[in-house]
Amino acid sequence: MAKEFPSYNYVVIGGGSAGCVVAARLSEDRTKTVLLLEAGPTDSDMRIDIPAAAPVLHGTRFDWAYKIEPQKNACLGFVNNSFPWVKGKVLGGSSSINYQGYVRGHAADFDSWESQGCTGWAWKDVLQHFIKSEKNQRPEYSESKFHGTDGPLSVTDQIVRTPFARAFVDAGIELGYNEIDINDGKSTGFGFMQATINQGKRCSTSKAFLTPAKKRKNLTVRTNALVTKIDIVDKKAVGVYFQHQGKEYRVKVEREVILSAGTVASPQILLLSGIGPKEQLKQHGIDCIADLPVGKNLQDHVFAMMSARCKPGSGLSTLKSVGSLLAKMKYIFLKKGPLSSNGLEATAFITEEGTKDTSVVPDIQIMYLPFLIPMDTTKEEMAGFKSEELQRCFLGLDSITEDVTDVEGVTLLPVLLHPKSRGEIRLRSTDPEDHPIIDPSFLDDPSDTDVLVKGLQQLRKLMETEAMRPFEFKLQNMQIPGVPNEEIENLAEYVRHFTTCVYHCVGTCKMGAKDDPTAVVDPDLRVNGIDGLRVIDASIMPTITSGNTNAPTIMIAEKGVHMIINQ
Repeated sequence: MAKEFPSYNYVVIGGGSAGCVVAARLSEDRTKTVLLLEAGPTDSDMRIDIPAAAPVLHGTRFDWAYKIEPQKNACLGFVNNSFPWVKGKVLGGSSSINYQGYVRGHAADFDSWESQGCTGWAWKDVLQHFIKSEKNQRPEYSESKFHGTDGPLSVTDQIVRTPFARAFVDAGIELGYNEIDINDGKSTGFGFMQATINQGKRCSTSKAFLTPAKKRKNLTVRTNALVTKIDIVDKKAVGVYFQHQGKEYRVKVEREVILSAGTVASPQILLLSGIGPKEQLKQHGIDCIADLPVGKNLQDHVFAMMSARCKPGSGLSTLKSVGSLLAKMKYIFLKKGPLSSNGLEATAFITEEGTKDTSVVPDIQIMYLPFLIPMDTTKEEMAGFKSEELQRCFLGLDSITEDVTDVEGVTLLPVLLHPKSRGEIRLRSTDPEDHPIIDPSFLDDPSDTDVLVKGLQQLRKLMETEAMRPFEFKLQNMQIPGVPNEEIENLAEYVRHFTTCVYHCVGTCKMGAKDDPTAVVDPDLRVNGIDGLRVIDASIMPTITSGNTNAPTIMIAEKGVHMIINQ
């Protein structure tokens, strides 16, 4: 039998990108008590603070270490047509282990949400909530109506920028694009990335929002607390069951339960609580309290990366230099050098047809890392190739034993921004410790492959501009073994074989109009048919935004709390 835990006005499930914001903002009202339950540990490990250490954290105790189901039309070059799916399991969630890119998306993304019945979620409505969080440190943005300078979340330029960053933006200008502020709502073009970094250290939502709030007596934070079920009586959320240090507890909730466990765990918790597709719940012997499409509408940003070597002495990084003793000393004593950067220096948002109009929603985002990714640093995320031949093709290596840790170059990531394919998350069992079935259905809609092929073609044109000429780039040979050497066919097979994702999954607790049968929550983020229960995280997005999803997730948390307070 579960032990009774003290009651709270609000219980927030999940201390991730959204949950830390929700708990911190709710606790600003000292008359309300707030309990935050996080399944993972604290974020006290010093590696979390280092911007360049993001890939080192993947696959550790700070990562849920999910695995996707074998794919039919994607990931064909990997064993079992699958690979791990990184999601943060730590205070700060994925904002504690991600690459820290700060990208809001295009204004039309949010206008589209409103047109789908999500009243109050247009760009004109959400902009204020982006601004509220932001403490932008770029001087020219101090007077901008699109940016905030007083929020808790530090947003800054990279401390280190290689020569490739300026050349990348200049190459876009050469092709007819504008140099843009990527976060003013008109993001078609080329611009310099900003990141959630503060004085050379990662600025997660835990560091930005939760750490200052922890001193409040009305806020309680419990880490290593796995929520197993929401207690629902007469269609009302009245409590939460969770496991902590080998014991099961039940906490009574006086006002609301806020589910902020993320795109994978939020639907899993709802399903375990009896909220979801009736037939699926029946298969697991769970009584259906509300028959809703929980777990449907899964979306993510996918890509198939390209490698390009350049002549020595071009000023780009190498992995050997990033991990050198000099780099470590610069970081330890000055918080400078390559370890103080997330590597995402600049980015581009383009359409598959090459449209230059900034009002047009982009189809493709181009990101890059200013070094080559060799075999020994891909770890499990990129490992498990079906053959050495495919491994050489993917990594751009001449030999499987070749060491490129001291070779200059760039790793280019053309990202599909608006996939037509939709996946699903389902229960594997009724055991809350058992990871759910995650099937993203990558490239099941053939048009997704077509867009990525066009993205690779445009990326090749970009690398052939005058701005790129000084680097003398040698592009990776992307020939898939056994495929005729015809560009379109070969590129399509390359995309299908080496599909990976940016871990931007959204959509599994879709927001929509109150009469929308495909929606799980209404525009106030309340779970349909259940009182006292909201979902506030990336899972509520009806459609994925044009770019990295951490900033929109933080905005969703800010707006969600605003609605709770002003209801």
